[in-house]
Amino acid sequence: MLRPIGSRLSWFVRFALALTVVSLASAKHFSAWGPPVSMESIPGTSPEFNTPSNDGCPIQSPDGLSFYMASNRPGGFGEGDIYVTRFTEGAWEDPQNLGCSVNSDRGEASPSIFIGEDREPVLYFSSNRAGGFDPVDLPTPDSDIYFSRAFGPAQLVPGLNTSADDSRPNVRFDGREIVFDSNRPGTLGGPDIFSASRSRVTDSWSAPVHLSALSSPAPDKVRLRTRGHQFQRTGRRLFLVLVGRAWREWPISSLRPAVATETMTMTIVEW
Repeated sequence: MLRPIGSRLSWFVRFALALTVVSLASAKHFSAWGPPVSMESIPGTSPEFNTPSNDGCPIQSPDGLSFYMASNRPGGFGEGDIYVTRFTEGAWEDPQNLGCSVNSDRGEASPSIFIGEDREPVLYFSSNRAGGFDPVDLPTPDSDIYFSRAFGPAQLVPGLNTSADDSRPNVRFDGREIVFDSNRPGTLGGPDIFSASRSRVTDSWSAPVHLSALSSPAPDKVRLRTRGHQFQRTGRRLFLVLVGRAWREWPISSLRPAVATETMTMTIVEW
């Protein structure tokens, strides 16, 4: 026999409250960052993870099992190449050059990766190789944004590049939003931050939007946090490296004006 409606509603409310309590209790709470340590301090990690050369632009894959970086260490193809190392049996392996399909005789930097709908990795990066968006940009080609499917031949990203410098692409973990910096006409005085989006990873990117509220007259360079669920659950936060100012933290979706708090040589910003 069915219970009275009021009794069933009361049971449903109690059940919903119980779920809410469980959800709140299981929510992740993150403490402050600890002091930085060398990656080689992880037992078994390759001693070649870091080198005396410039090793930078670090970013992990969405699953946390691959680590990408740009480096001008000896043995590369040009001024700087993109490398990857895998996390195996609790340690990071020797970094491996992604090869001449991705890298060139010029400089590659700022890798950013997501997994496409076909489950293949899609790598975005910037490069100042010859034959970019402006093929007559000589003698020094500007920086353009490229992508590579499954680490195959690099291709210019349609709709994002200009004859100016377009650099440091960072793609959201699901591949549907990208931020990058550019010194195209209309900026506030240096490389400014731009954003584009799409409904599916197979769609074209929207026209880039100038995020003037997050930019400044000083050069703004961008780094997006792409660890999948953290990026999604924390309200889409943006990590910025800026020269000359320190900043207050806001969610990127609010697009509140950046607030300077003090003068610094360099700082990292979380939105």
